[in-house]
Amino acid sequence: MAIWQLRHPQRSHTFLGLLILLTVCFALLWSIHHGWLAHPNTQLIGAGPDGFKNYMTTGWHVRYDTSYVHFGGMNFPFGEHVLFTDNQPILPLACNGGTNILATFQAIRWAP
Repeated sequence: MAIWQLRHPQRSHTFLGLLILLTVCFALLWSIHHGWLAHPNTQLIGAGPDGFKNYMTTGWHVRYDTSYVHFGGMNFPFGEHVLFTDNQPILPLACNGGTNILATFQAIRWAP
């Protein structure tokens, strides 16, 4: 169902309720997290060196790795599985646009 179909006269209460709910949720999130929502490039979420490592492993994986399940930035020369490095495997997949899917399937032996 498309969003414009919610504005049908029979569903006007549903559309108004959805708008009110989204407005209240945004207001609550903004009131609690306005510091980093207003300036996202000035703060790291996660205190300490472990949080910084999580940012760097994801960035390194997006920039240099060719597989989604193998992380080559640690345990040289063998590498690690991406989950052992506290990496976020969905984020590199979204950043790369899914260009290395065949390499991933070859790494887990699902493709020739």
